[in-house]
Amino acid sequence: MTDESQRLLSELDDNIPLSESAKPKTAFITPDETGQFNRMMFGLVNAPFEFSRLMALVLGHLRNKVFVFQALQDANLISRVTKCRFGVKSVELLEFTISGQGMSPSIIKLELFLIFRHLRM
Repeated sequence: MTDESQRLLSELDDNIPLSESAKPKTAFITPDETGQFNRMMFGLVNAPFEFSRLMALVLGHLRNKVFVFQALQDANLISRVTKCRFGVKSVELLEFTISGQGMSPSIIKLELFLIFRHLRM
């Protein structure tokens, strides 16, 4: 594997099913109803770790996109092809840009900061 290919990232839109015992921990209340999530939300404390662990387990060393989608399907994971990107040099996640150089605030976040700072002056 070359240095360049090690820097390429993949962005998958996957949702991890929650166990029945975990669902009550995601309970929420609105003015009209109550509910529970059926799939792991990334706002949960351990969600990023669990997602990374599961992807390493399910995908292992797969490089071919067809095999990746088949492995996700075999593991009963949902993936929307239109939201997946492979072999990119950076990805946007929660207003941050993640790349081979690390993590930095996204351009949108920086622009908003400059606008807010200008308004405060």
